Amino acid sequence: MVEHPDSSREGADPLVPPPGPGERLRRAREAAGIELGRVAAELHLAPAILEALERNDFGSLPPTYIQGYLRSYAKRLGLAADSVLADYHRSFPPEPPPAAPVPRPAPAEVGLGRTRRGLYVLLGVLAVAVFLTWWFRGRSLTAPSAPPAAVQVPAPPRAPTKPVRVPALGRSPPVASPPVAPSPVAPSPGPAVRTPSPRRASAPSPGELVLRCRGASWVEVRDASGRRLVYDLLHAGEVRRVSGTPPFRVLLGNAAAVRLEWDGRPVSLPHRPPGKVVQVTVGTAPTPRAP
Repeated sequence: MVEHPDSSREGADPLVPPPGPGERLRRAREAAGIELGRVAAELHLAPAILEALERNDFGSLPPTYIQGYLRSYAKRLGLAADSVLADYHRSFPPEPPPAAPVPRPAPAEVGLGRTRRGLYVLLGVLAVAVFLTWWFRGRSLTAPSAPPAAVQVPAPPRAPTKPVRVPALGRSPPVASPPVAPSPVAPSPGPAVRTPSPRRASAPSPGELVLRCRGASWVEVRDASGRRLVYDLLHAGEVRRVSGTPPFRVLLGNAAAVRLEWDGRPVSLPHRPPGKVVQVTVGTAPTPRAP
């Protein structure tokens, strides 16, 4: 009779830290005698994803799907999914957000009150000085002075005058000068504008496999000889071009987020929900193009 891996947790030493979620999954799989590739095929996941889970290497996996991977793997091995997730959160707690810095008052704001008080005092002193200057000048201008003595001078006798008539002179009407039309100004030629010539998009070379990612996905590509050409985690917006001997065996960890193109044409993939594995064979030989 094989003891379930979780049954040993009740009598474990409290001073020894419990194993991580990956260690629990690996022990349960080995105790059940199940190969890693078999579990990966049943869960429709890449074997590399299960290997990363058992190594507690969660940094190489997309954070969005880690808890879903752990839950599916634990249910397949007969473990309590909530207990495995609790071990994951206890071993790898989320990082707290950085604390916001406390704003400190600037030196200019600290001395702003003193500066304003000094400015008000200076303006008050200037206003008093202007008022006193105006008041003293007004008194000196309005001081009474002794009037000069009046001297009476006899008026000279007036000679008789006769009216003199002046003949009216005819006035000629003013002559208006004709308006001068402004001379036309030729427009100055502007700088020549160059229109950019359109660039031709680079076409994929014949017999080339192109992977375009709309989201994070684990990708593995092997050629006809079994040589591994790609074994990596691709992120959203990343484009990977693969050349080799077709046909290619392609394994996608998140097929809904990857678009395949072979010889310049899209490759249709079976519909899978996000996070499910799809394995397809692409290309037989480069398709000849018409000249």
